[in-house]
Amino acid sequence: MKFILASIQMNSDPKGKEASVKKACKLIKEAANKGAKVIVLPEVFNIPYSEFVGEPNDNKFLLAESIPGPTTDEIAILSKKCKIYVIVPLFEKTSENEYYDTSVLIGPKGNIVGAYRKTTIPGYPDVSCNWLNTNNKIVGESLERIYFKPGNDYPVFDTEYGKLGMLICWDRHFPENWRQLSTAGADVIMVPSAVPRNDLDTIEFVTRTRAFENSLYAVMSCRPNIEDGLEYTGSSMIVDPYGKVVNSAGVNEETIVLGEIDLDEVKKQRIKYPILKDIEALNSKLSKIKSVKRILNDQLEHLKMERDVIEHRIRSQQNEITKVETDLNKSRGFVSNKKQITDQLNDLKHKTDQLNALKHQGKLLEGELEAIHDELETTEKKIK
Repeated sequence: MKFILASIQMNSDPKGKEASVKKACKLIKEAANKGAKVIVLPEVFNIPYSEFVGEPNDNKFLLAESIPGPTTDEIAILSKKCKIYVIVPLFEKTSENEYYDTSVLIGPKGNIVGAYRKTTIPGYPDVSCNWLNTNNKIVGESLERIYFKPGNDYPVFDTEYGKLGMLICWDRHFPENWRQLSTAGADVIMVPSAVPRNDLDTIEFVTRTRAFENSLYAVMSCRPNIEDGLEYTGSSMIVDPYGKVVNSAGVNEETIVLGEIDLDEVKKQRIKYPILKDIEALNSKLSKIKSVKRILNDQLEHLKMERDVIEHRIRSQQNEITKVETDLNKSRGFVSNKKQITDQLNDLKHKTDQLNALKHQGKLLEGELEAIHDELETTEKKIK
């Protein structure tokens, strides 16, 4: 199946959000009149991207809007009238007061088919992510991490024009993001972007590489030239599954990049270079390895439990041994004390015997003294 896809390269209108939407609708209508069935707008197309560069300002959150909301409502009317799909990137505010960098897919019935929320937000706490113009001149720090919460899903939308996936700007640098979509069956991945001029060289080789290694069409939709002091790359392009550029724009002009999408070429390339099939096989092997790992982990946990039981038994036995040793030591002490007491008793008995002998001797002496006394008395009487 073949159809025409359009990547719109434009800046926001300095008159404001409503003027930017009207400007986009004019370009969308022009692309539809040229036969485009799927149309892509740049990242947060209806406000200057410079709103997210420089000093933090809570008032910037007032630029966010709901989905559905005024922007999607207006473009939905045009989508229904032209019977086309339009990817509408905007600054989203949810009913829970969460904020996202979001791309909405509006269908040919004027319906919201679905949305993708940017998953890879540039910049980290305590790490600056500077916006660089030509010659690496720093204009300000990109503060996306302050304004946007990262998404966590990679939806693929099955349409009459193939399976469509979306990424947003910084997402494109991470092969894992593309692979999430390609393994889910995406035939076309569209990447609304706002890329600083110093990143110009990456636009073509990253897009061509990702298209080839995933065997699909890759589409960049960028801001051009200079807007509110920031220099952009332009260079919106459509790349086929072989990594060849179907059509592209220059750096400075606002324009529409049209390209034919042939879904049969996606199938052919995936047969010629069965990278995704190899990935499926590797994932199958990985799944088996993970299964075996789970079994081994379960066995390991069982062995650990058995070890814990054995160690508990050992500790219990050691406690019993310690108790027995303590009792034995007490018994030994008792035996030792008993012997000492016995010796003392024997000694006491011996001394008692000695004392009794002495007492007996004393009585004998007393008897002898009495006899002597009696003899003395008798003698004295004779003398008188």
